[in-house]
Amino acid sequence: MKTTPRSTSQRRATDGARTSAPRLTLWRKLVGASLLVLLASCGGGGHNAPLPSVSSSANSAQPDNAAIDSYVQSELKRQSIPGLALVVQQNGKLVYAKGYGYANLEQGSAASTEQRFQIGSISKQFAAGAAMLLVEEGKMALDDRISKFIGPVPAQWEAITVRHILTHTSGLPTDVDDAVYSQAARRGAYSSDEILAILKTSKPLTEAGKVFAYSNVGYEVMGIIVEKVSGAFFGDFLQTRIFAPLGMSSARAISANGAGSARGYVVQGGKITPLAMEAISAGELSWYRTGAGGIEMSANDLAKWDASLATEKVLKKSSIDQMWAPGVLVEAGAGYTIHYGFGWFSSDYLGHPKVYHSGGMASFTTDYVHYTKDQLSVIVLTNLGSAWSDPQPIARSVANMYVPGILPPQ
Repeated sequence: MKTTPRSTSQRRATDGARTSAPRLTLWRKLVGASLLVLLASCGGGGHNAPLPSVSSSANSAQPDNAAIDSYVQSELKRQSIPGLALVVQQNGKLVYAKGYGYANLEQGSAASTEQRFQIGSISKQFAAGAAMLLVEEGKMALDDRISKFIGPVPAQWEAITVRHILTHTSGLPTDVDDAVYSQAARRGAYSSDEILAILKTSKPLTEAGKVFAYSNVGYEVMGIIVEKVSGAFFGDFLQTRIFAPLGMSSARAISANGAGSARGYVVQGGKITPLAMEAISAGELSWYRTGAGGIEMSANDLAKWDASLATEKVLKKSSIDQMWAPGVLVEAGAGYTIHYGFGWFSSDYLGHPKVYHSGGMASFTTDYVHYTKDQLSVIVLTNLGSAWSDPQPIARSVANMYVPGILPPQ
C-alpha cells in the first residue's frame, strides 16, 4: 500500500474554501519530534495488507445505508486509512453510527464509534465552552485582560483579552519555538506555571485584536486560565462540568493508557505504521495541557456533546450563540465568507449555515460539522495522521446524502 502525504491543494475543503485550522498542532509537533521511533507490537514492521470490509459498531442496530457504506469504504481505500468512526445526528438524535476498518491493525480489531480517538483541535470548542462556563458564573469576562488571571505578562501581551484568545486575534503565533519541543521531550513533568513560563516566551506576530492568526499557544494559555480561575486541572474541570453531566464516559485528556482507544498510525516508508503512544510517559503528557488539542473521546460521546448544544444542560443558549456567532473574518471565497467564533469556524452556503472544526494530530485526523438550520451533524474520526488523512470531505459528502444541496456542486 503506497501512501503519500497530501498536497496543499488536496487538503482544500469540499465546500470551496480552505476552512480547516492549521493541522500541525502543538501536541502533534511535540509527539512528532520526540516519538517518531515508531513501534509495532509485532516488532516494528509496517502494514501493506488490503483494508478490511465495513464493520459495524457493536451497539449499532440501525439498518445499513449502502450508499454511505460504499462511499466511506471507498474513501478508506483511497486514503489508506486504517480505521474510521462515523456518526450522523439529526434533530439531536443519532441516526447513523458505524465503524469502518480497523481500530488496531496488529490485533485485527474492528473500528467502532465506542473507541476513543484523539480529536485534535476539536478540543478547542471544549476550551471555549469551559471559558464560557466561567463567564456565566461571573468569574471572568470576555474583555478581561488575560494578565488578570495569569499574572505578569510580556509587554507585548498586555492588551490581550480572553476574547482575543478565543477568536484567534491575540496575535500570538501558532506554536512555540521548535527548541521547546526537544526540551519538553527530554524533561519529565511540568507544572502549569512552568508551562505558562514557556508559553510566555512566544512573541506576538501582530497587535492584539487586529488580525486573525490561528494560535495553539493562545488556546494553551486559555486552558491554564481555566485552571487558574477554577482551581482545577483543565481536564478535571471538563470532566466535572461537561463530560460527566453529559454521560461522556470515554472523554478525557489524552492518556498513554490505550485501553478502550483506537491505535494511531502514520505512514513510514510507504507503509502504515503505528505510533507508539504507550511510549509516552505521564511526565511528557503533563507538559502538554489540553486547551489546544489534548482531548480524546469516542464518536458516540462527541455526539452527546453535539446533542447538548440544542439544550441548556451544560451551557446557556446565550453562551452557545456567542460561540457560534460569525466573528472575525477568516477567509472569503467561492461566494461566501468564513468566520471564527469561539472554538468554532462558521460559514453559510446557500442558506445552509454551519459551524465546524477539524483536528489534526500525529496519528489521528478528525472532522465535526454541525449544520445549525438543518439540525444535521456529522462526525468523522480517523486513526491516520493528518499528513495523510483528510476526513473533512467525507463528513461533508455524508451530510449531502441527508440534505442534498448542502454542498456546492463538485
